[in-house]
Amino acid sequence: MKSVRTVFRIVPALRSLAFSGVLLEHTTYTTTEFGVWPRLRANGLATQAFPLTGFYQLLLEHPQTPSDHPAYYPPSGRGHHIQKAASDLTPQVGQENYPTRAQLVFGSRLVGPLRVRTHNADDKAQIIAGVSVPPKPKEPDNCCMSGCVNCVWDVFREDLEEWAAANTRAQKALKRQSGGVLLSMVPGGRAASLGSVVNGEFHKDNNQSEGRDVIAGPSLWEGLDDIPIGIRVFMDTEKAIKSRNSQKSKASSAFHVDSNRDIVIETECYEKLTCVTAAALPLQPLVMVVIFNFMNEYEPAQRHAFKHGLVDLVTKILHEEDKKQLLVIEYALRCLELVLQSDIPLGDKASGLITLLLDWATYPTIQFDIFYIILSCLLALHKEEYTEAFNSDPSPILNYIKLMARLQYWEDQLSNNPELPDEIDKEDVTRLIRSSRSSTITTVSEISASESFQDQFPAGSAFLNSIVQLLASSDSNLLTCAALILGNMARDAETCNVLVREYQPHLSLVNVLKEQTQIGVLHAVGGALKNLVIGSPAIRESVIQAGILQCCHKFYLASVMVEVQHMGLSLIRILVAASPGNAECLFLPLEYDASLSAIEHILQLYTKNTEVPIRMEIGRIVVSILREAAKLPSAHPTRISLQHKISDMSPLILEPVIDMLIQDKWPVIASEGWFALALCVQTPRGASAVADLTLPERFFQVLRQAIYQKSDRSNFPELTPPEKSRPGPERLDSNASMQSQKDRENVFIFLSGFLKHNTFEAPRNYTTLFQQFLDGQEVTDALIKETLGVN
Repeated sequence: MKSVRTVFRIVPALRSLAFSGVLLEHTTYTTTEFGVWPRLRANGLATQAFPLTGFYQLLLEHPQTPSDHPAYYPPSGRGHHIQKAASDLTPQVGQENYPTRAQLVFGSRLVGPLRVRTHNADDKAQIIAGVSVPPKPKEPDNCCMSGCVNCVWDVFREDLEEWAAANTRAQKALKRQSGGVLLSMVPGGRAASLGSVVNGEFHKDNNQSEGRDVIAGPSLWEGLDDIPIGIRVFMDTEKAIKSRNSQKSKASSAFHVDSNRDIVIETECYEKLTCVTAAALPLQPLVMVVIFNFMNEYEPAQRHAFKHGLVDLVTKILHEEDKKQLLVIEYALRCLELVLQSDIPLGDKASGLITLLLDWATYPTIQFDIFYIILSCLLALHKEEYTEAFNSDPSPILNYIKLMARLQYWEDQLSNNPELPDEIDKEDVTRLIRSSRSSTITTVSEISASESFQDQFPAGSAFLNSIVQLLASSDSNLLTCAALILGNMARDAETCNVLVREYQPHLSLVNVLKEQTQIGVLHAVGGALKNLVIGSPAIRESVIQAGILQCCHKFYLASVMVEVQHMGLSLIRILVAASPGNAECLFLPLEYDASLSAIEHILQLYTKNTEVPIRMEIGRIVVSILREAAKLPSAHPTRISLQHKISDMSPLILEPVIDMLIQDKWPVIASEGWFALALCVQTPRGASAVADLTLPERFFQVLRQAIYQKSDRSNFPELTPPEKSRPGPERLDSNASMQSQKDRENVFIFLSGFLKHNTFEAPRNYTTLFQQFLDGQEVTDALIKETLGVN
């Protein structure tokens, strides 16, 4: 049994097998012992087991012949191709003119609108006053809008410029002649005015052109109102780019060879270039590019240029140059950037340069490539601490605020449109913007902290009014700057009271905390509020009532920055100080979580955080609560309420106080801890709360150290609070000997109070050790371990 395979093909593909006029519609392949051989059959459609229908039947009944492809096959009769052998047809395909076929696809420089337009312009040009004026070019209608290298609109622009230039020359020539018309070289001896020729009206309306006065030369776009504005801008931009690239190429000048640069240094060519820049303004773009190529990646050239007044030249250009001359500005800034990267000291010239750079950076229409270079220069100047000059003249802070807004603007622009010039990397841009923002914030903080700042911008000034208004902004960077400025101003009681009376910034700052979560904003706003509350204690209650406790958890969540967490805790401690009502508010349920109070949230942070400054600040908050409760009369409801709540939350609420005692880095904080314990054990509930604590061995060692001081123990002293100090561990300072005496007194108050008021069943080992300390017995480390059961 022979296996049969059936293959269907379109007739033109099989024409090499057609030796007769019979149309081969169906070919079968028969498998034999010698392989697969074709077996020709005529009229295959009739005998086919599954006849073809529809689309495939149409293909076979109406095949496409070679004559339907004039671009690839020479025109001829269909029968000629059918009868011609395949061996004769194949070489003809290979012998075709491939350049000609390529021109049909890709085009040719010898065809198209450019060559035709050039011939027409030469044939139809009008001679006016001896000047050949070509006809007005027609707008192209065959632009493919695919970004061709030689766009028809570019050709149109060039022809249009040539036409406008010829018109201008003809007009000047006509003005030198009488009457403003030219009778010669005009067909029929009729007078042709410039206006008629310019507007293409000479051949259309000769009668109206007679006697017409010479009109002013038209602008490039006059009479072309129908051209879309987008096309006009595109043509102008392409012209500017080509001009710029041309100037760059002219300025290359083989400066990539260091030996050539050495020749420039030795022959004082650089000095001559700078003279040309000052004298010939049209040559400034070219000269600045040459100077940049001379300095680029060659430190001797950079130092030579700096020595011979490059900074003065750049300063002059930035002062005087029109902001539209971008090429001059760009390369002047590039030259300055090279000098700054070489760590060449600028001295007194730096502050003036920073002011100029800030002015350019905040210019609304500046391009990003120039803005990028300005940021690089400013960042280099900030690293060298040249901004110290602004301590005596803080006026640049205005432009620094504007710069923060421009940084945010460009960051938004790049996120929406990530396309950048080829020489600029997106990651570098992001890194530069972040670094610039950080250095700008630091500079704003330093300037606003200077002594001259408040003299120049006192309360009530227009600048300070605008800063307070910035607190309503949604820009986190502007909010950070505004809070830093207010915080630096609020460093004395008089200024704080004026600020609160004039602007009430504490309420605006609380609203910012409610809306913002950015770490930098939290830190700046917390610092400003902290200084305002210290300088104006009367606003403590209003700050609490404004709802600050509902948003302080944002400080605690900033685990990546301990400073922010510490700022929030310190602010809470200051708000509680001297305000028993605020202390009681810490135990109220939070609005966003009724099962949690502010103090419980703080204690949760204590259990999760191992940073010593954070744990110390939480302990100081507990000390403030105990202190405010003790100030009230014994029967006062607030005092009783606070004592009960502290007892209910023990032992967790007292554990931070024990940590304050056993640390040895900040002695004053340890003194606060002894004072707090002495206060706590003055009631049975407080003594019971202490008894519930798991006291470590280190606690008894510190207690022994506090007792065994050289002092008179003839009688028990009164309870003595530690000396008041500025908030924050780093600011605590006191006389060491006096503090030791106070610690010793508070320790004895604690021991006696615990033994007196601890009526509940307390661990006997605590009671034994406390009694031995109070009796003055020697308590060794071994005895402590034995009593506590420590191996």
